[in-house]
Amino acid sequence: MVEQESSSEIARGSSPASRGPAGAYIEGELGALYLLALLTGNRAPGLPDARIVAVRFQGTEQGFKLDDLIVSGVGSAGNFILEIQSKRDITFSPGDAVYQDVASQIARSMVDSVPEDRHFLGIATQRTSRKISGAYQDVLKWARTADSATAFFNRIAAKSVASKDMRDFVATTRKHLIAGGIADDDQAIWSLLRRMLILEFDFEATAPIARTYGLALARVALADEDVARAEALWSRLTDLSIKTGTTGGKIDRDSLRADLAEAGFRLAGERDYGPARAKLAELAQNTLAHIGTSVAGVTLPRLEAVAAVTMHPNHIGSLKSVGIPVSANPGFFGMSPNAWRARRRLSCSTATRRRQAAGCRFPTRSASRVRRSSS
Repeated sequence: MVEQESSSEIARGSSPASRGPAGAYIEGELGALYLLALLTGNRAPGLPDARIVAVRFQGTEQGFKLDDLIVSGVGSAGNFILEIQSKRDITFSPGDAVYQDVASQIARSMVDSVPEDRHFLGIATQRTSRKISGAYQDVLKWARTADSATAFFNRIAAKSVASKDMRDFVATTRKHLIAGGIADDDQAIWSLLRRMLILEFDFEATAPIARTYGLALARVALADEDVARAEALWSRLTDLSIKTGTTGGKIDRDSLRADLAEAGFRLAGERDYGPARAKLAELAQNTLAHIGTSVAGVTLPRLEAVAAVTMHPNHIGSLKSVGIPVSANPGFFGMSPNAWRARRRLSCSTATRRRQAAGCRFPTRSASRVRRSSS
C-alpha cells in the first residue's frame, strides 16, 4: 500500500523538495537577507528608497495579506511597507493556481499606516524564467513609470510596442484581481500593478548570487576580528528567521543586535552617516555664509569656485585644491583677521568633537583610518 502511494506521488511529478523542509529553509534564507539589510543599513530588494527599521514574520493578525515577510522602512518621503509572499513554484501564467491565490491576497491587501504609493506588494520566487525576468517585469516597470492608467493600457494595447506575453500577463492579473473583489476599472487595476513587485531570488541555484550577496553583507556587519564568521552569521540569521516565522513576531535593529551579541558575534559600529552628512553640509554652508561678495567695491573673481565646494566637508582643503590662496589676506574673503585666525586654529581634537556633535559615530577602526588620513 505504501509502495502504491509512493508510486502515485512520483507519477504526479511532485518535487522531493516540495515534500520536505527545503521550502522553509529557503524562506529562512530570504528572511536572513532582509535581516542583514536591517543590521547594516543597506537598501533591500524591493525598497531601494528606504532604510529598513523592522522585519515582521507572519503578519496575518496585523491585517497583512502577503504575510511571509512584512518589511518596514523609512526614507526621505516617509514610512514604507513591503509585504512579501514567498512561492517556490509560481509561473504567473493564465492557468497557474498559485498566482491566482496570491493575486486574490493582493486584491484584499489594504493598510492605513502608510500612503498607497509607499505600500508595495512583493511576490518572492525561487524559480525564474524568460517570461518572468523579461515580459512580466517589463509590465510592472511600465506600470510604475506610466503617467496614468490610460497611458499604461494604451501602451500595452499597442501591438508594435508590447509583446503578447505582456498582454497575457496583464489580462491574467486583471482577471484574478477582479475575482478577488477589485472593480473592473483601468484605474483600479493600474494602481495595484504599479505597486506589485516580482522579487527573483536564486537560493536553490548551484552558485546562488542571492546567498553570495548575503554573505557579503554579513562580512560588512561583522567587526574586523569576526569577518571570518560570516557563514556562521548567515546560518544564525537563517535559523532565527525560521524560528520567528513559526510563531510570528517582529524584529527591529536593537533586538537583532542584542540577539547576535548574546550569541557571541562582534558587530561593526554604526554606519548610518546620513544625519551626520546633513549636519556637516549645514555647518559648511553656515561657514561660507560669512564670506563677502566684494572687497572695496570689487566683485570677488572666484565665487564660482567657492560655490563649487560649498557642500564639501573639508572645505578648506577643497579651496586649496581649486587654487584659492587660503593663507592670503583674509580680507580677500570679506572676513575679519580675528575670524580668519579662529578658523585656522582648528585642531584635530576640535575636528573630532565637531564630528561627534554632528552625530557622526565612526566605528573604532573607521576613526583610526580618519586620524591616519588626516595626519
